[in-house]
Amino acid sequence: QNTVLLAAAKATTADKKKAAPPPCAKLGKDCRSAPGKCCATPGFQCFEKNKGWASCRPWCAVGPDPSDKDDSGEWSCKALGKKQAGVAPPPDYSIKAAPWVKDKCSAVGEDCNKTKCCKDEGMQCFTKAEGWSACKVACTPGVDPTDNDNHPWDCSPIGMRTPGPPKYYGKAAPWVKTNCSAVGENCKGTGCCKAAGLQCFEKHKTWAMCMDKCTPGPLLTDQDPGIWSCKPLGGRTPGMPQASANTKVADWVKTKCAKTGE
Repeated sequence: QNTVLLAAAKATTADKKKAAPPPCAKLGKDCRSAPGKCCATPGFQCFEKNKGWASCRPWCAVGPDPSDKDDSGEWSCKALGKKQAGVAPPPDYSIKAAPWVKDKCSAVGEDCNKTKCCKDEGMQCFTKAEGWSACKVACTPGVDPTDNDNHPWDCSPIGMRTPGPPKYYGKAAPWVKTNCSAVGENCKGTGCCKAAGLQCFEKHKTWAMCMDKCTPGPLLTDQDPGIWSCKPLGGRTPGMPQASANTKVADWVKTKCAKTGE
């Protein structure tokens, strides 16, 4: 009788193993065969490169991937399945750019419209306007204080970011001093800031101001308790922001904000 029970238990265990679904795809594996084309890594999603390959990534921009071992074409970036729940892990700076990147990708200051990739670590190709794109660390639609002129950027990404920490940061262009807004001024029209380390953030349709950071909601140092959308308008002016000794909490905070325990 014990022999029969043991055989039955083994059979049940074997059936469970057979019935168990295959695991979600791990990094570097083809995710097309995973159930629901799912990814094992939180915050990652299965993206297609071509009809023969797809893998899990936190995001995807149509074009070449500088981390691909061989220059085997561009990614279509067609999303397959749903994004895995959770927060994606930070960038893995141990990943290196492939050898072909040095010969086929664009350097800082060059047009990357055709190459769709960048030689320098941490850089990605972004569109400024029709006919011109360049490699940048980051891109915010609008004016870029490090650019040669104050024409706005579209900032559509072309291809994927080159692996590694960025090493290139530009300097504020000469036109910034005359064309951009000072602290306390409305930067809605200029979309840029004179002071180092500041960026223009929108409050509403008619007002924006230069700040080092902005959190959507009321600004406790603002004289008006209205809500800030904090939409960035243009890029950040290079440099470290200076702390102001004159910053004070507005009078309305005492009557309109919650007290401790409320």
